[in-house]
Amino acid sequence: MTQRDSTATQRQPLITWPEFEAAHRANETIRSRYLAAGRKGSIRLERAVLDELDRNAAKYLYANNTDARIQFAQVVTDHIDELVKADEDTVFSWITLIPSQFVVAEDVAASFDPKRLQAWARQELRGLDFVGMVEAALYTNVGDIMAGVQRVVSWHIHVIAWGVAEARLTAIRDGINDRYDALLPGVNVAEFDLIAKKDVIGKALYMLKAPQSEHRVYPKRTEKVDFETGEVTTPTTGRFKQRKRPLRPGDMVRMCKVLTDKYLDRLLFAGGGGAKVLKAIRDAALKPLRDYERSHLARAGGVRSRFSL
Repeated sequence: MTQRDSTATQRQPLITWPEFEAAHRANETIRSRYLAAGRKGSIRLERAVLDELDRNAAKYLYANNTDARIQFAQVVTDHIDELVKADEDTVFSWITLIPSQFVVAEDVAASFDPKRLQAWARQELRGLDFVGMVEAALYTNVGDIMAGVQRVVSWHIHVIAWGVAEARLTAIRDGINDRYDALLPGVNVAEFDLIAKKDVIGKALYMLKAPQSEHRVYPKRTEKVDFETGEVTTPTTGRFKQRKRPLRPGDMVRMCKVLTDKYLDRLLFAGGGGAKVLKAIRDAALKPLRDYERSHLARAGGVRSRFSL
């Protein structure tokens, strides 16, 4: 394989609109074909989860719904773009938080309450202005790290913050990394970077994506030479690295189970001055549903509104 071919096969982050929409549409097609085939031993979904996938359900902002995901991303990026253009001197930052205390076995991941992680993040980022998103990452071979379990979901957060100096970001990052552990030994819980204004929308798209990858972990090794015998060994170091590959069809369906009954507007959260931005996003994103409920559900007495949940 040529160097050019090797580069072409590497997965690229979803940081442009064409990439974002194409990847989600492609995954929807793969998932739909897998479910329609109904092969023996394949992963099945309950009726309630299948209803979340229906295009007509996009207005409810189910995290599982492809149309909802794309429409919500459009609303979010529109509002963040307004923020970017509002003051040319504002400095933006990209924050990733992956604490191990929010890593759970896959079979119980659907019951995880994202509010726990959001509350933790608000506490650790107190005083910052930000908008962030809770995401779920599937790890499929963590038996060497977590005894008794192979498949886990790492609930984690990506954040766009603004108006904070690099020195303060560094202090917050270092404090988090001193006090918390990540799933992988040797990996930082918190990573912060200053980002150019031209890159902010791309980062927003990245944090708004649906699960795309299967993550796998591998022990790091070092070379050790026995100078008496000449034997060369490669013992593990106790640290790990990770790689990722596209979710396979069955795992796409499994992640639908993980995201069951979760809503995009509730996975999005904010702190400080981001609260005003979050409210504007939610008002715009939920307007189609509010209009629908006013015009349809009010006439069908006794029907439960999503806003009463």
